[in-house]
Amino acid sequence: MQGKSDHPNDLRGNKKPGAFRQSGARIVKLLVLVLVTLNVVLLYAIFLSPRGLRAYRAQQAEAQRLTATRAQLAQENQRLVKKIRNLKDNPGAQERLVKQELGWVRDDEIIIEFASTQNP
Repeated sequence: MQGKSDHPNDLRGNKKPGAFRQSGARIVKLLVLVLVTLNVVLLYAIFLSPRGLRAYRAQQAEAQRLTATRAQLAQENQRLVKKIRNLKDNPGAQERLVKQELGWVRDDEIIIEFASTQNP
């Protein structure tokens, strides 16, 4: 029995010889069209959309700016911590700060203020 096959999945007996190749070629063409369309959509999303590459670069720049700001704030915080410790531990530093910031003097001290001269 070499002729016709009785198997239901055998396409040789059900269609013309070139019909299977034509439907396979249509499927391949459709698949290529779908993939090309998907690529175009993805390229748009990456390069042109507001949430694409431009937004990523903007977020990256913002992250770098925030990192630099954080480093500056950490330095300022350390400076203030040292100043607070110095004020807690050193009464002379407390007195200097009060005199400098508030203009206070002791009873036995005299403040001399010099007037600034302006050129006419």
